Amino acid sequence: MQIALKIARTNNTRRPIAAWFVTGSDPAAWISQLARWNLPLTSLILRPIPTSFDNRQPLGVLVTTNHADIAKAADERAQALPFGCIGGRLYLPVEASVVPIVTDAELIGLLPTDDSDFIWHPAVGLVRCESSEQLTVLDLVRPRTSTSSDWDRAVPGIAIRNRLLSIEPTDVPTADDIMRMAGEDIGTQQNSIGELPPAPGEGLAGQLYQWTTPLRQAWKSFWKRPLAKPADATAGSQNSTGNSRGSTWLSWLGLAAAAPFAALGGLAAKMIPKSLVDQTKRLREIDRLLHLLNDDPDAGLKFALPMGGQAAARGAGQSGNQLVGRDTSFGLGKLFASGPVDPWDIPPGQQLLLIQRYRELATREIRMGRHRRAAYIFAELLGDLQGAANTLELGQHYREAAVLYRERLKRPLDAARCLERGGLLDEAAELYIEQGMMENAADLYYRLERPDEAERLLRNWAVQLTHSGHHIRASAVFHEKLKDVDEALITLDRGWAYQAPDAESCLKQTFQLLGQFARHDNARERIQDLREATLATRVATSAARAIANVATSYVDRTVQRDAEEATQVIVARHLRDATEERTALLNVLRSLAPQDRLLGRDCDRFVRQKEAVASQKRVRRVAKITHVQTIDLGSSGAWRVAKSRGEVLYRAGFFAGGLLLRRVTWQTNGFSNYQDIVWANVSNDHRILLEIPKGTTAPILIHAVGHEPLSVKPFLSQLTTASAEQAGSPVWATSSTTAFACSDQGISWRVRTTFGILELAAFSQTGDEINNGMLRVGITEQQLHELPISICVDTRPMRIGVGRFLCQPLFGTPTSARQQERPDIAEQVLQLAAEIESLHNHRDSHTDCVVALFDAGGVMIPEPIRRSKPQPLADGIESPKGVFLADGTFVVAGRKECRIYRFDDKSVHEIGQIALVSPTVAVTTTNHLGHFAILSDDGCVNVYSLNL
Repeated sequence: MQIALKIARTNNTRRPIAAWFVTGSDPAAWISQLARWNLPLTSLILRPIPTSFDNRQPLGVLVTTNHADIAKAADERAQALPFGCIGGRLYLPVEASVVPIVTDAELIGLLPTDDSDFIWHPAVGLVRCESSEQLTVLDLVRPRTSTSSDWDRAVPGIAIRNRLLSIEPTDVPTADDIMRMAGEDIGTQQNSIGELPPAPGEGLAGQLYQWTTPLRQAWKSFWKRPLAKPADATAGSQNSTGNSRGSTWLSWLGLAAAAPFAALGGLAAKMIPKSLVDQTKRLREIDRLLHLLNDDPDAGLKFALPMGGQAAARGAGQSGNQLVGRDTSFGLGKLFASGPVDPWDIPPGQQLLLIQRYRELATREIRMGRHRRAAYIFAELLGDLQGAANTLELGQHYREAAVLYRERLKRPLDAARCLERGGLLDEAAELYIEQGMMENAADLYYRLERPDEAERLLRNWAVQLTHSGHHIRASAVFHEKLKDVDEALITLDRGWAYQAPDAESCLKQTFQLLGQFARHDNARERIQDLREATLATRVATSAARAIANVATSYVDRTVQRDAEEATQVIVARHLRDATEERTALLNVLRSLAPQDRLLGRDCDRFVRQKEAVASQKRVRRVAKITHVQTIDLGSSGAWRVAKSRGEVLYRAGFFAGGLLLRRVTWQTNGFSNYQDIVWANVSNDHRILLEIPKGTTAPILIHAVGHEPLSVKPFLSQLTTASAEQAGSPVWATSSTTAFACSDQGISWRVRTTFGILELAAFSQTGDEINNGMLRVGITEQQLHELPISICVDTRPMRIGVGRFLCQPLFGTPTSARQQERPDIAEQVLQLAAEIESLHNHRDSHTDCVVALFDAGGVMIPEPIRRSKPQPLADGIESPKGVFLADGTFVVAGRKECRIYRFDDKSVHEIGQIALVSPTVAVTTTNHLGHFAILSDDGCVNVYSLNL
């Protein structure tokens, strides 16, 4: 019997001090500690102790000497721990005791008999120190000796990889192959797959069935047994299947004898009805199936009825009252194939029992480690492809799981992840490339020891990111992946020079890289260039923010002073003439000295003086409207639409020949967490539809009217690869889709043109069509392609604007024309004075109304709109954009001004007005109650607060 020894700390000193353990990994710290001892340094012997077996970094050094004062050398030194000695060879703490208790002689007897010393450290364990590993203080300070060996004549040999990187199959199986192999061994021990055996308790009929089972099997075997051929038979005669397998009793009787019986059988088949359904017998078959699944699961699975995943039937098949054995070697393709079927009407209780039993059998197979068979049950019997893929992945059948993810579930990223986990790196890299995940693919190429392909892929990806305006991510690829700092700086300079959407971030990242690699002279030169450059006020504000960040966070103090002076010069040069950027410039000035309260007071006073003069001309003193901040998004004239939900703002526009959707998070001083999706080759002549599903995890809906549906993609951030949220055209969108909207209940509505008419359809969250029909409106087919169409789904009933007509659907009403051959599903409720560009609605305790905005101005229509008179609003405002705030206030902004309205008692009240510098692209809410944001044509977002 072997017993492991260990040391334990006690409260008493068990042995005298014979050595000191000095902690730390720095030899300079050791020497500094030893110099304070009252001992000659030349008499000290040092034994370094490693941190662990895998980490050879010193944890400390054990110091011994033959001097008599060793016990008092390091007294009252916190960095040194006293060690004692047993037998002159084993060092351990003076308070340590050995468990279980052994004598010193026994302990020394367990050590090897050589000249090595042993140190028993509480954290590291037992460390062996040979005499050649002992050091002196001179060894720590003596310079290394150089050798004169000549190594430049070596000839490189032939490098052969000595380790296996991956195994790739020659033939990749499909999803059908996987399910066929998974079900081939089910029920192989069953001798017959004819009729189901009777369940217990079926009475005399069941007992007779069991008693006659041997006779029936013998009879079948007798008729199927091959016989010797007659002597005059033709050699090599073929049976009905074309194989030379001999004759059975039936074939031996001859075709002449069998023909009359075949004719009678065919006549009987014509006379007997195809459907002789006996529901009692069918229920008995289900009971038998349940008992067989309990008694013999393998045999029961042969007769199992699929309970999910069946495609739509095409015609009725031969009806029967018995469950016959099913071929378990079919593939997933049959789950989606259409053909004649024999539907069984199974009571809900038995359906639940079957489903529960199938899942229990799948769990049983998983516990037994037969994950392929469990996946077969999930896919074929339950129609649960997600469960089948998860089961295969759990069983480390990564390729099979990847095939299901890719071919059936249409989730290529999950397929690539499975392939990567399974070591199928080459296939995973190809999938990542197809999905635009170039950095993931490059990482796999590095693991495959193919650095040339990885670098080529990363460089092409970085160039593509640069062309699409993602300079931050492109520079991160050059810097972090390719270790090319110069190219990263060039990419960032290009982003600032072209004033890309991330221009300010590019400038900040430039200074961060310069500081990281100690290029302080280059940083000072760039600051001086920005200080002397002639910049527009908006660009100068961005430059001032970036340089102010350098003044407070750069690693070199000289660069900090230059940045502080440059920031003050830029702010002073542009502050006098600044309007919208005034607050941003003053905030930059405050950031240089946040502790200076007088500077902050002077900045506030300056803003109040300027706003007092301007507000007298532009604001009606009914409501207090305060400008909170201006956030520069860049890219003047590029943004087209924006919507906000909670803490997130989504905006879309056209950049570099493509459609860009950007997701940002509201912050106190602007936006953060920029995340983009780019769809290439989308021209800017398309109208953008943007909808944010409320309270769901569905992707953000975006579509370009007249363009093919946009693929669903994840948002890409500046420095990370991808996020969980996605966006793209809905599954039901087509190139003819002209409008869509989502309700709070998760129902989506779509309007599209079909054969010269308008079609309205409703869809569930899973994309299934709930209802559809035609919108019959008094417009011509030519006008159909020119008029704007808008949907307002949160009203009761829903409102649809088509040209000048305001309509409502007839779904669910007594006059709903589902019974008609071509049903009309909407009626014209109201005809307005101009074409409706957008519809807005709000419900609260004061008003229930719909606001329709035209190309110039708009109207408010109280509910019920049939008996109400439209009230004009926003007169004179061109291209108005509007939004309802949470309290029912309506904000509308156009090319030159913004007005605030309140509605009550079916009347309109204007409560405020402000002048605008640039035309409005969109008006949205923010993450603060009472605040609203105006996205301008110049790329800026101005945030205002409203106090009534």
